[in-house]
Amino acid sequence: MTASKKELARLCQSIPPIFHLVKQTFDVPNELVMDVSSVLVDDEELHRVSAVAGATLRKLQALYYCATPGKPTTLDVIFGLAAELERSMSDLAQTVDNPDVESSLRAFPSEVFAALERLIDPNEGLDPTSILV
Repeated sequence: MTASKKELARLCQSIPPIFHLVKQTFDVPNELVMDVSSVLVDDEELHRVSAVAGATLRKLQALYYCATPGKPTTLDVIFGLAAELERSMSDLAQTVDNPDVESSLRAFPSEVFAALERLIDPNEGLDPTSILV
């Protein structure tokens, strides 16, 4: 197994615990409905904690899919998801009263970025658009 596949496998293992933490902490139902009838959306919808938590779970699902060894993806896609997760998890962290939950929400994106830095190995010739399988 290549170093990149090992790193992606480790990343996959770290996603389910944070997924379940977000789902339980913010009481996100198994199914969510989004209004996509128009490009316009009101501010309340974009900033409602339950909507942010639901979108965060979807981003975690996408990250898990992309990081699953054998699934073709590129580092820039994972970087983009990590950046989005950093923003949404920071927003969610501001709404919780539990310091352990807040710490976990703030720490996870940094773990993803650290994994990505380890993936960009000059000896393997990987760059952000390299396809990982």
